[in-house]
Amino acid sequence: MKDFNYTTPEAYVNVLVWELLKAQTNAELLTFMMPLLNAKAVIIYGEYITGERESPFFNVEDIETIHSQAISDMAQAALISLIDKDLVQTVIGEDGDLAYQLTDNGKELAKRMRHE
Repeated sequence: MKDFNYTTPEAYVNVLVWELLKAQTNAELLTFMMPLLNAKAVIIYGEYITGERESPFFNVEDIETIHSQAISDMAQAALISLIDKDLVQTVIGEDGDLAYQLTDNGKELAKRMRHE
């Protein structure tokens, strides 16, 4: 992959995503990674052009950061979906911390799932 002469950050990201798909990376996770990969590729490419970076390629730390952020974004989207479906609600704990708990609908669904 490093031998290819990429003319744009987008071309590099497309090849990188193809490699991630070949490695059987979760497709849903890739959906959350794509905007992060594209944004970082543009930054890296700019830093490479200006001499701030030796290589126009992602390093391990770049990928680990993007992977972590994508997992966090995916979890946040799942939580919002549960709130939107009235299965989970936000509560403020006694110590002032934000927490989540099942709604009555969520508790009912949990009971039905245990009995199936």
